[in-house]
Amino acid sequence: MRWRRGSRRSSAAAPASVRRPPTEYSLATAIHPLAFPQVGAPRVSIVIPVYGKPQLTFTCLASVLAETPAHDFEVIVVDDASPEPAAQALPS
Repeated sequence: MRWRRGSRRSSAAAPASVRRPPTEYSLATAIHPLAFPQVGAPRVSIVIPVYGKPQLTFTCLASVLAETPAHDFEVIVVDDASPEPAAQALPS
């Protein structure tokens, strides 16, 4: 998993025709280290933008790890200038 730090930018809302209803999920109750496989030449890059909310980020990462069958992907977490950097809030 790679960490990137960006700058906070505002983004325009998606048009009503593109919006989807919210998905229900359960936040993880505890944050612990996750072990993503090392891949030499990934076929897919999964980019996860984050701003704060480490528990939500952990839940997303755990879901990707549990629900992605092929191990030919990489995960890139982009921290968008969170008050507490995600790399410090989440164990690696």
